[in-house]
Amino acid sequence: MPKSEKKPPVTSEQVQDWLSRYDQGETARQIANKDSYDVRTVRSHLQKAVQEREKHEARATVLRNALEAHYRDLCNFALKLDPTNLPNVVIPSLPADDEIMESALRQHIPRSPIWKLKVRQEKLAQEYAQLLVQTRADLEKKIPDSLEPLNLSSRFSEVISGVSRVFTSQTELRSQNDITTKISGFLRVAPEGNGYRSQLGSSLLGFFENKEDAEGLNTLLGPVIDNIEKSIKDSPVLVSLKDKYSELERNNQKLHGEISVIRMRRIVPGRCKFCPL
Repeated sequence: MPKSEKKPPVTSEQVQDWLSRYDQGETARQIANKDSYDVRTVRSHLQKAVQEREKHEARATVLRNALEAHYRDLCNFALKLDPTNLPNVVIPSLPADDEIMESALRQHIPRSPIWKLKVRQEKLAQEYAQLLVQTRADLEKKIPDSLEPLNLSSRFSEVISGVSRVFTSQTELRSQNDITTKISGFLRVAPEGNGYRSQLGSSLLGFFENKEDAEGLNTLLGPVIDNIEKSIKDSPVLVSLKDKYSELERNNQKLHGEISVIRMRRIVPGRCKFCPL
C-alpha cells in the first residue's frame, strides 16, 4: 500500500489566503479539495484565524473608544480654559480632576502659546479686580461727601446705599463697554402700595406718601449724580480700569483662538501618561 504524501506545515501566509477565500464564500471543504489538504486541518486553522481576528478587532475597538474618550476629555477641558466661556473675568480655582486634566494637556502640548496666555490672563484678571476694588473704595468716599450738602437728614444713609450700589455696578459695566447713558437717567418714581418710591435703577432711595416728594428727591439728586459721574469719568483709576480690561480682552481673544484650534481639530497632538497607547 503506497504511503500518503506528507503535507508541509501550513504557513501563516497560507492561513491568511484560506481566510480571505473563506470570507469570499468558499467553504472549508472546497478549500481543502482545491489545495489538497485534509478538511479537518483547514477547519482548524480557519477557526483559530477567525478567533484571532475577532480578538484583534475587539482590542482595536476598545483602543479606539479609549482614544476617542481621551481626546474628548482633553478637548472639553481645553474649553474650560477659554475665557470667552466664563461668566466673568476672574479666573476660578480648578477642581482636583481639572488639575489632572491640565497636567495631561500640558504634556500633550507643552510648547503651546496657551500656557503663557493663561498665566498672563490670570495676572491681568487679578490686576483688573484690584483696580475695581480701588475704584469702589474711591466711590465709597466720594458719594457721601458729594451728597452731604443736600442735608437729607434721616434718608441720608438710604440714599447713599442706593446710589453707591448703582455706581458700583455701572462703573464695572462702563469699564467693559462703551456706554454713554447718564446714570442720573436711571432715576425713577414708581407707585408702591399707598405711596411712591424714588429709585435709581432698581435701588430704593426713599419711600414717600405722595408723588411730588419722590420727584423732588430725584430732582435734587440728578445734578449731584451727574457731578459724581463726571468726576469718576475723569479719574485716573477708571481710565486705568478701562485700559486693563482692554488688555485683558485682547489676551482673552488670543487664548480663545488657540483653544478654538483644539476644538475644531478634535485631536490633541503629542502624548501624556494617561494616553491609552
